[in-house]
Amino acid sequence: MLAFAALGYHIMLEKPMALTADECRRIVAAVEKAGVILAVGHVLRYTPYTQALKRIVDSGRLGEIVSVQHLEPVGFWHQAHSFVRGNWRREDEATSMLMAKSCHNLDWLQYVLGPPPVRVSSFGRLSHFRPENKPVGAADRCLDCAVETSCPYSAKRDYGDRLARGEHN
Repeated sequence: MLAFAALGYHIMLEKPMALTADECRRIVAAVEKAGVILAVGHVLRYTPYTQALKRIVDSGRLGEIVSVQHLEPVGFWHQAHSFVRGNWRREDEATSMLMAKSCHNLDWLQYVLGPPPVRVSSFGRLSHFRPENKPVGAADRCLDCAVETSCPYSAKRDYGDRLARGEHN
């Protein structure tokens, strides 16, 4: 995208903007130098419920917002598909789960609430998908696994039938 900025193209990115803070800074410097528009597609800002909530918060009707607790529930299937065996399984190839999954939520909270937060805390850990929690008899790959038929994360079941039907997306 640095080349596109240099050519004078306006740029709209999907999240995450880049994998590191330094890469983000390089993108911002390039678009500022070229005088082009840079936008990140944080689409949740434009939903009717977000606009309604923002109007309520901005009206002062709720008083001063001093604390927010936000939960990003990631279903077991999505976790296994995307963050264990999928495109976002390794931070050195993609980005952190916080950026890949929750950056829309972080943008949404900032947009709705207004002023930047003074302090942020995040809690979580990788505890389930670990070698020591592997079922007895489980193999490294679903196609070779003795417990595949009873496994809720079976790639063979989740993807095999779809591939046989020609569903490759």
